[in-house]
Amino acid sequence: RWREEWGEQLVGRVDPAVFVLDIADGRVTRVAGLAEHGVAAAGPVWAPRAPNEIDSDALVCPVWRSNIDNFDNTSRRLGLVFCFNRPSAAYLAHVPLPIHGQTGSSTSAAPRFAPVWLTRSTRSATWPRFSPDGNTLVWFSHDRAVESGAHFATVALCAMPWRGHESKAVVDDAAEENRPVVPVVEVPARPGGFPGLYVSSPPPDDPWLPDSCTMVLQTTWGAGEAIVEVDVETGEVRRLTPPARDGGGSWTLCDARDGVVAAVRSDPGSIPTVRIAWDAGEGDWHEHTDDDKGLDARWRVVVSGVNSTSPLFSPALDACANLTHQVTEVRAGENPVESVVVRSRSAVASGEKLPTIVLPHGGPHANCPAAYVTSVAYLASLGYAVCYCNYRGSTGYGDAPLQSLVGGAAGRADVDDCVAVAERAVKDGVADPTRLCAVGGSHGGFLAAHLVGQRPDLFRCAVLRNPVTDIAAMVPLTDIPDWCFVETLGREAYSDLPSPEALVAMRDASPVRYVNEVAKHDRPVLMLLGGVDLRVPPSNGLRYAAALREAGGRCEVRMFPEDSHGLLNPRTEFESFVTVAGFLRRNV
Repeated sequence: RWREEWGEQLVGRVDPAVFVLDIADGRVTRVAGLAEHGVAAAGPVWAPRAPNEIDSDALVCPVWRSNIDNFDNTSRRLGLVFCFNRPSAAYLAHVPLPIHGQTGSSTSAAPRFAPVWLTRSTRSATWPRFSPDGNTLVWFSHDRAVESGAHFATVALCAMPWRGHESKAVVDDAAEENRPVVPVVEVPARPGGFPGLYVSSPPPDDPWLPDSCTMVLQTTWGAGEAIVEVDVETGEVRRLTPPARDGGGSWTLCDARDGVVAAVRSDPGSIPTVRIAWDAGEGDWHEHTDDDKGLDARWRVVVSGVNSTSPLFSPALDACANLTHQVTEVRAGENPVESVVVRSRSAVASGEKLPTIVLPHGGPHANCPAAYVTSVAYLASLGYAVCYCNYRGSTGYGDAPLQSLVGGAAGRADVDDCVAVAERAVKDGVADPTRLCAVGGSHGGFLAAHLVGQRPDLFRCAVLRNPVTDIAAMVPLTDIPDWCFVETLGREAYSDLPSPEALVAMRDASPVRYVNEVAKHDRPVLMLLGGVDLRVPPSNGLRYAAALREAGGRCEVRMFPEDSHGLLNPRTEFESFVTVAGFLRRNV
């Protein structure tokens, strides 16, 4: 019989569960009881063991709840990958550990009590972590995403005291003391100030400093990823890496152990380097001032560059060394947005106006950080300027600007911001005004198609990777139909059987409505599609290509039969690089 799966990248996953392997005898035990609360468990951690125990017999398990109550009129299993708006919760579950030295199926101790809901103050709980002293349990709540329906939004860090799990009453009492540590930030208190937490991947298994009350985390902060420390007692957040707008680049947290923190730092013209810093309690990174200057000096480079003497690397390294970038503030609406402009140092020195690629990110609730990206370095090394667009709706700027795109602004406000980025590049002498191209994937492809359709006077062509081109046509086919409603009409409008009025509104917000303008101005389009994409099925791009050709326009299509939404297979990446370069050379 047919059994519904969990969407993009989870094909074949039907009923995920938590199992425990006893390495002494090879016995595998399923953690019981979680199916009552949800079926897709992920990221369990062992609870601290009691003083009289050799091993802990309890797990804290975050689960996706089976009742998707923020879209309560659907019976579907909505896609999970990159979708933090799905209700979730963390439960304490006892594991029936085998009693060694005995035989037979009856040698497992019975669970002390049924699973206990720990995170009852929120509708979302991911990535639980216990403090080293075992006195505090923290987790990350995507409550704001659950509330609005946006697939990602500002994150809250929450905590509760831990007093053991000897009885249900002890656990219940502690769970009643849930508290926010770092709440959602609507708007930064000052320009460039802390915008709230944006944690989109699991933190290190042990993100704690030796004091047991300070965590080290990675979060989006403006146009870059930053490393911060968080005091779990006071909620104070302190930055440990320099801002992207000051040339600090972007940082990825790798691990933390015994007060030593490892991270990777890069920027669009600098390949990643591994760096470490350590906490001496009273010095080192705590010596920095409030203006964030000097933070980079606190990190020691331990792995730098490409450790190879092969002559094959020399041209690529020389090309990277010739790249530079600048974070530029652009204002098109109430709040400013940021663009990361990447180009060659030689063009900066000569003042040459370059053919320019305007590159909005996907999501839309994501970010283009000032980090090294191979495809961007490749395009910039070919002589193009590349302008990342962190438009309204992006992460890293506060929840109010992010949520401002939800419910009907997509296709308008985000497009306006991308146009403003392009016009600023022209004004600053970066871009040749007659040689602009829009490039993007997913929602970035949605925007690139809008840009070449709404502003064919400004953009000469577009490259679209698995783009959303017709939202109405996407509803019955995508693994995330909720996205179609949230970004055009709002979460409350969701229905498995959308009304004609809803479909009309979706079509009006879609770039396919502008194909006649694209054709009229003879603006060529290159379409790159993944044949097994469940997020934006390839039929969406093919419909756009057919409509554009019917209108008399030009559209090249490249289909990668084995690729999904990200187009990440190495062969696909290589062919995409070559195909895109040829298209740009002919049309920009």
